Amino acid sequence: MIYYCSDIHWGHESVARLREFTVEGWKRYVLDELASLTRHDILFVLGDLAIDKRDMLAAVEALRDCPADIRFVWGNHDPGRPTSQHPNKRLFAAVSEVASVTGTALSRKIAGTRVLLSHFPYDSVPPQHDSGDEPDPANRLFRLHDQGLPLVHGHVHTSMLHLLPYTYNVAYEATGKLLTPECDIEAWVKTL
Repeated sequence: MIYYCSDIHWGHESVARLREFTVEGWKRYVLDELASLTRHDILFVLGDLAIDKRDMLAAVEALRDCPADIRFVWGNHDPGRPTSQHPNKRLFAAVSEVASVTGTALSRKIAGTRVLLSHFPYDSVPPQHDSGDEPDPANRLFRLHDQGLPLVHGHVHTSMLHLLPYTYNVAYEATGKLLTPECDIEAWVKTL
């Protein structure tokens, strides 16, 4: 099967608390979910694996034990992302060892329809939906221009599954689960 997730935020206390977990409880939940995958599965991680270097390396180790074929899209919080002012080559290399790494977006066919995958929602989504107390204008630079194509994304820590009718938020806060199976997204694409 194919699965999607975003915003794991390994080791991030306030995100774990937002999800009603302790940090260790959230880590255990993530590890259990990753362990449920098989070598026949594909997992798209749509950014924000961790916020700091230490947690990023720990998260990479957790992914190393995951048997699935992992595809990774960089998020705004991921240390090592090539779009940062000071990219960390060691972290970039570590992620590249456990996942096929892309830039900030990719596309694939789901239910016969071209669907875009990105950490961020479209540039047409109002900035108040950015995660955090103050929207970061730099994050808006990496958003895809809204061309009306279906988009699967994360970044937004809200219970809103669809910020626009043709967007699908796979963040835990929107889905209530870490791993969103492609069949859920396929059913949504068929309604468009």
